[in-house]
Amino acid sequence: MQHARAQDVMVGTPVALSCSLLMHEAATARDYRRLALRLLTHHRGMSRLMEVLADECQQRCETLQRHDALARLPLPRTLPMSDRATPQFFVTENVMAYRLLWACQQRARHALQHCRVALNVMLADTRPLLVSLVEQKEAEYRILQESHF
Repeated sequence: MQHARAQDVMVGTPVALSCSLLMHEAATARDYRRLALRLLTHHRGMSRLMEVLADECQQRCETLQRHDALARLPLPRTLPMSDRATPQFFVTENVMAYRLLWACQQRARHALQHCRVALNVMLADTRPLLVSLVEQKEAEYRILQESHF
């Protein structure tokens, strides 16, 4: 029963779905930046990868906000990029790093599924944008799956 309700929300208005995509990308960028900082002292290469992924998420947010079909919708123009309530820490052991990477992989898988659903229910004039978004999220998920410490 709960699954049906989640589907109803996903097939909601283009405004709701567009806001959802935008907020999801903003949250993902924030999480990648936070993870980059946490990994800085443990694994510089992985930290840099997380920064690059965060930058790509930020670029997707900006692209979503500028798209002609979506620009007419009342989407948020400013996005929260920090979360002060989350405790800060540095990764000091491989076990910590693997757990954070696994969580990141799961989030990327969820984001990819979310984008695929959006591709199927959004307006026709947003289709090229969403096809590109799905392709980028697939690449992001694949990169995270192939990442190791």
